[in-house]
Amino acid sequence: MAFILTSLTVYFNFWKFHSIFVDNPDGEGKVELQRPFHWHEIYHYYLGSKYFSELGYFGIYNCVTAGDEERGRLISIDYVRNLRNILTSISHDEAVRDCDKNFKRNFTVERWDEFKNDLNFLASIGASEWWDTAVQDAGFNPPPSSVIFSSSLSNLIPLSSQTYLLLPLLDILLLLAATFLIFRNFGMTALIGFVVIFGVSYIAGYFWNGGAFLRYFWLFNLIVGFSLISQKRYFWSGLFFGISAMLRVFPLFFAVGVVVALLFDFRKNKKVLRDFVAGGAVAVFALGSLSLLIFGLDAWRDFFQHILLHKDVYFVFHIGLKKIATFADWVPNQNFFGEAGLRLFDAWNRQLWAVWQSRLWLFLPLSFLITAAACAATRKINLLESALLVGTTLIFLFTLPANYYFVFLSLIPLALYSQKQNWRKHLVSLGLFGFLIFTWLAPFLSSDGIIQNFYTCCALAIFIIWWILLCLLPLDFLKKEI
Repeated sequence: MAFILTSLTVYFNFWKFHSIFVDNPDGEGKVELQRPFHWHEIYHYYLGSKYFSELGYFGIYNCVTAGDEERGRLISIDYVRNLRNILTSISHDEAVRDCDKNFKRNFTVERWDEFKNDLNFLASIGASEWWDTAVQDAGFNPPPSSVIFSSSLSNLIPLSSQTYLLLPLLDILLLLAATFLIFRNFGMTALIGFVVIFGVSYIAGYFWNGGAFLRYFWLFNLIVGFSLISQKRYFWSGLFFGISAMLRVFPLFFAVGVVVALLFDFRKNKKVLRDFVAGGAVAVFALGSLSLLIFGLDAWRDFFQHILLHKDVYFVFHIGLKKIATFADWVPNQNFFGEAGLRLFDAWNRQLWAVWQSRLWLFLPLSFLITAAACAATRKINLLESALLVGTTLIFLFTLPANYYFVFLSLIPLALYSQKQNWRKHLVSLGLFGFLIFTWLAPFLSSDGIIQNFYTCCALAIFIIWWILLCLLPLDFLKKEI
C-alpha cells in the first residue's frame, strides 16, 4: 500500500495538480489555484470534440482566432499554426478569413455563440499568455471513431464553473475501474507494478495528460481486453482490443502480438484465433460504420491526411527508432519558439527526413530482424506478454508516437506477475525499472530536450532488445521458478 500511495503522490504532482488562474475577488488581476484540470489539454480535446462536426481537423486554431477577435483579442501573436501543414504557419488575418470562408458557415448563430462562450470560460480560468501557445500546437488528432465518444460527452457536459471539473474526473473514474480490473484478474503484485510504473513514469507523467478529457479511454479498453484474455474470453477480448485501436490506432500493434503468438500453433489455437480476430473485426466495423454515418467519409479522409503528415514530423519529445537513426551533432541545440522557430522546425524536419531516407538501407532490415526476433519470442511466453512485446517493438521501430503514449509500459507487470514467476520475468522487470529510472536521470545529463529524448530512445531500444533476448536465450536458470 505504501508503494501505491507514494506513486499516486508523485503522479498527482504531490497533490498540487495543475495551475489555473481565476479572477481575483479582492481586486485586480488573477489568483493562481491548484486544480486537477489541464487547461491546454482540455482546450484541445473538449473544444476539438464538441465542435468536430463544424471544425473537423483543420479549423480549430483558425476559428479560435476568429472567435478571439470577436470577443476581444487575447491572442497577441500575429501567426497561427497551419493545421493543413503543421510545419508551416499562416497569418492571424489569414486564419480569420479561412474560418469565415470554410468553417463558420457550419455553425448556426446559436452554436457560434456557444463556441465563443466556451472560449470566454477558458479565458476566465487561464493565464492570458496561454492563448498564444493554444494556436501553436499540433491540433486535435484522434480518429473519427474516437470522436463518437468524446463528442457525445462534450456536448452533454457544458463548460462552466459548476461543471468543468467533471471533464478530468472521467479519466480518473476510468483509471479507478482499470485498477479494479487489474486487481481482480491479475492480483496485488501486478496491481502494485502497474500503479508504480504509471505513477512515477517521467515520459508519461501527470504534467502531460493528467487532468485531461478522455485521454485514457484507449488504455482502459486495452486493460479490459487484457483482463478478458486472462479469463479466456477471446471474442470479447478481441472486441476491446479493436475498440482501443479505433480510439488511438497504435493499439492495433498489441493485437498483432496476440495473433502472431496464436499463429505459431495454428492447429491448436484455431478457434481462439478465430474468436479474437472476429471480436476485433466487429469493433472495427461497428465503430467505423457509426463514425461514417455521423461524420461522413470526409472526416476519415482528413484524418488520414492529417496523420500521414504527423508520422514524418520529428516532434522533440516523440519516441521511436527514427530519433536514434537520424541523430547527429547538428540535431540538438535548436530554438523552435516563435514564428521564426517554426520555420526552423520545418527546415530541421526536412533535414532529418533526408537523413532517415539515406539510412533506410541499414535501419529497415534491422527493424525487420528485430521484429522477427520479437515474433519468435512469442513461442515461449504467454499471450499477454506476446501482445506487449510485439506491440512495443513495432510501435518503437515503425512509428513515432508522443512520449506519453508509452504509458502502456505500465501494463508489463500484468503479463509478468499474473502467473508463476521466474528469473526471466524478474530480469525483464529489472530492465523496465532501469529504463524508467534512466528517464528521470536524463534531464540531469543534458538540459537540451532533444538530447534527453535521444537518451530516452536509446534506453528504450536497449530495454526492448534485453526483453527479446531474455525470451530467446536457452538458459535453464531463466526458467527457474522463484
